[in-house]
Amino acid sequence: MTYETFVEGYKTAKTYKVRSYEALKIGSRILVWDGKEERVAYVYKESSGAEELSFLGVLDSFLDVERVKLYKWIADFYSNSPSDIFSLSYPSGLERYIKIYVTPANEFSPFKKMEKNEFIEKYSRSKYKKYIEGGLLKLKVEWRLPRVRVRREDSVILAKSLKEILEMNLNTDELRIVQRIMEEGVVSYSELLKDFINVAVFSLERKGVIKRGAKIKKIKLREDQERVVKSIGKGVNLLFGHTGSGKTEVYIEIMRGKRALYLVPEVSLIPQVVRRIRERVRNINIGVYHSYMSSARRVEEWLKVVFGKTEVLVGTRSALFIPYRWDVIVIDEVHDESFYQREGVVYDAVEAAKKLSENYDIPLIMGTATPRLGDVYSDAKVFHIKRILPPPSVEIVDLRKEKMRGSFAIKVLKEMDEVLKMKKGIMVFVRRKGFGRVVCSRCGYVHMCKNCDVAMTYHVNSKTFKCHVCGYEEKAFDKCPVCGGQLKIVGVGTERIEKQLKKFFPDKVIERADREILSRPEQIIEILDKFSRGDVDILVGTKLISKGINVPRVGLMVIVDVDGLLAIPDFSSRLRAFQILIQAIGRSGREGGGKSIVQHRGMDEELLEYVSKVDIEGFYGVEFERRKLFDYPPHKDLIQVLYSSYDKKLSESIIKKVASDIKGCEIFGPSEYPIPRIKGKYTYHFVVKTKNVRKCLDKINNSVKVVEKKGWKIYVNPPSLYYT
Repeated sequence: MTYETFVEGYKTAKTYKVRSYEALKIGSRILVWDGKEERVAYVYKESSGAEELSFLGVLDSFLDVERVKLYKWIADFYSNSPSDIFSLSYPSGLERYIKIYVTPANEFSPFKKMEKNEFIEKYSRSKYKKYIEGGLLKLKVEWRLPRVRVRREDSVILAKSLKEILEMNLNTDELRIVQRIMEEGVVSYSELLKDFINVAVFSLERKGVIKRGAKIKKIKLREDQERVVKSIGKGVNLLFGHTGSGKTEVYIEIMRGKRALYLVPEVSLIPQVVRRIRERVRNINIGVYHSYMSSARRVEEWLKVVFGKTEVLVGTRSALFIPYRWDVIVIDEVHDESFYQREGVVYDAVEAAKKLSENYDIPLIMGTATPRLGDVYSDAKVFHIKRILPPPSVEIVDLRKEKMRGSFAIKVLKEMDEVLKMKKGIMVFVRRKGFGRVVCSRCGYVHMCKNCDVAMTYHVNSKTFKCHVCGYEEKAFDKCPVCGGQLKIVGVGTERIEKQLKKFFPDKVIERADREILSRPEQIIEILDKFSRGDVDILVGTKLISKGINVPRVGLMVIVDVDGLLAIPDFSSRLRAFQILIQAIGRSGREGGGKSIVQHRGMDEELLEYVSKVDIEGFYGVEFERRKLFDYPPHKDLIQVLYSSYDKKLSESIIKKVASDIKGCEIFGPSEYPIPRIKGKYTYHFVVKTKNVRKCLDKINNSVKVVEKKGWKIYVNPPSLYYT
């Protein structure tokens, strides 16, 4: 039989035909010979005609027809090479768990079973290929699976804080166990005994670092929650609820007794999700999957899933591609831009999950307090759950009318002082990390990155200037290289706010949470745990502190320097600013009675009016109509086409040539990208508005291939046209 395949490493949508004496399953991962070397390929569909590549054997058949349809759709819609999409289903390092043998194809074959490499060494590669093609030999794959025990024992949690643990002088094996529990929140006792030296586990238990027997919390759902659980059906379901309304309890109840995939936008959210599931469901096998895991851990979790040992998998967007047929898919914080993959293979995990749920005919539950605009006005079934606690009060403070101290209105500092007297915690949201931008007080010189057209940011702790786009950094200096004048720091960043607050509240514990000092998920979790316990009075942070983590004790959320959110030249700026503000405000209302203060200097007053009332439905209605006037999503699809090279004139001429070649599509541009130079490359772009993505993409791709093959990026319906 003849089959069409997609071949790994071939950056093309073209299929290549192979012939096999045995019937092959659609989606099978196979080995082929392309005349020069062995390659992995994926069976796409049955076909006819002459073979183009030699079929060597089947590696596995984990991918099914429904996933093949999904992956082809992703390749077509987001302009990717199909083989790149298929390869997302297989983690690197998987080959360590596979042994490939050459075995007799029939009783007349004169050969015995032998490892493939051993056979080639003994008989030569040409004979290996010849005998397989001639039907004397075939390949057989054997999996060397790690031992997987079903988690049916007591759960284990940390019984001490990280600060106490670090003071105990634990050995390396004990610290590795502590790190695992911090990553997952709760781990089964049998899992620890399987994965670590048992003496280290017993030692931690004896020292009181860990404890067994995490109690199951019985939660009685409210009437509105029960109604949602009973009403959720196959297809796309949008679960709309304010922060603290109990969406997670609904997810857990829907997943109970099912094989479920639970996607979150940030790795730091995974431990809390795992902990809450374990607290409510006894004896459940939960897996985790994300990019911070070692290659070996990722492969082990992958194997548990594909061989049916995992009941609930909690992970980031890459977990969607593990080849398993789930009963239900949950996407929490579905509005988050992290679900859109820009680097390497481009795709939107939310849209891909919608297609997968349609192909499998299973429920997809998308939960958020601030949905994507397109989801609100789509065919999705929309469910609302109520907030039982009073919402946080919101005060809008116009800094143009206020007396200031540092970056704060004096009235805001007084409010903070009152909250601290009540032993409540305060979070301060700042959109930038670092201290501020560097300018000359005499001539106005702005110190720019040598690789990018962006101002360098001063970081006081490291005494360096850093570029937040390419990562370049240099030792800080204080004299202007142009006129010799004194350099000064302008603008607001997390480091500047932290320093000011330590001056204003010298007797309080003030810490900072941004990517500059918190690089791993467990560090983020630990700082939030310290805040929850009362070990930190004021926490200054970027979007890390506004994500969907449940953090008790927030009496006040102060949002600083939000005006810049609307200064970004992007159609989605208003919606993104609104979502960020509402999510940040939600941190202060989880226990009821909290308050949020939004400082601004002339920001969009209409938007702030909706923010002050936490009127999500009202704002979405206005934004939907506003976008309708300009044919922005969801009214039309957007395709953004970017070209970058080290030659500015070349970048400009090539993007203009491609834009002029495309006929019959509504094109805006081309023009310089908002940041014209990034990492030394000059970028130009244009935008296409269309109701026929496939038609315009075909025209774009055809033109791109003729003009220049490298340097292109194509994004379909990106959450933002501005990205660094």
